[in-house]
Amino acid sequence: MRKIFTFLFLIISLVSPQEIKEEQKQTTETEIKHQEQEYLLQYKFTLNEDINYSLYIENFGQISINEKYNEKTDRGKIIFNQKVVEVDENGNGILEIIYKQGVLNNENVSLSEKKAKLKMNPKGEIIESEGLQEVAGEFVKIVQKGVASHIPGVDRLPLTIDFSKMSSDTFNIHWESMRPVFPEKKLKIGESWERRIMVPIIYTMGNMKYTLENVEKNKAYIGMYLKKDNLVLKGKGIFDIEKGSLISDEFTINIKDINEKLNLKDYFGANVPPVLIQGKTKITVKMNLIQ
Repeated sequence: MRKIFTFLFLIISLVSPQEIKEEQKQTTETEIKHQEQEYLLQYKFTLNEDINYSLYIENFGQISINEKYNEKTDRGKIIFNQKVVEVDENGNGILEIIYKQGVLNNENVSLSEKKAKLKMNPKGEIIESEGLQEVAGEFVKIVQKGVASHIPGVDRLPLTIDFSKMSSDTFNIHWESMRPVFPEKKLKIGESWERRIMVPIIYTMGNMKYTLENVEKNKAYIGMYLKKDNLVLKGKGIFDIEKGSLISDEFTINIKDINEKLNLKDYFGANVPPVLIQGKTKITVKMNLIQ
């Protein structure tokens, strides 16, 4: 054992303090260059590019409906396909979205393979769309089934809202808010930008703060934060800078001190009394590229 310590001491003594300082200096210079480098985050569209995403939503609610307590976790998953069918002269992509599969609490939910078309610019803004209203109608059916676990029978009531008569562009902001929209300027690590979004699933407006937290192997790691009243959203996204595509977008929404009276007649047009909702809920949303 004594010989081992002597051997280690000799090796350490061979490294001069000057060499250690030089190595530390090089490391610091590399870190400074990394921090000072600027990155342009843009979506890129390649004709006929065909990719699949999974959208996972988990809702853990500790909710009292008309003073009747119910604690439940609902888990839903949607698989959708995204194909670039056209790229215009301005670099905008025309994307065809097909909802392929829906699952709620291990039960398959038919989405009728609804299709939508989006025109998206490199920043991630949706300029125009077709068919999003019908996709939204199918998504509401899944939500309706989830609500039925708290309010029995609500999934059997017909909706009074006719999505087919609504403009597709009405729903652009809902889809757009599911992924980061980037500024036009280049960003350094640590820089932030804000954008007013429709908070996914909750359908309320708020100011999302995005931060470029790090860049490794041409992948941008983006932090997300939003606070509004009793709602807090925190999340992280990973963006492939070279390919110009989203790898993952994951966030959690915590809502505390819920105390709201909901008039179901506005949604179902049936003789349903209003319900008083109290409690708290935690919603986890994960959108991931299927490799």
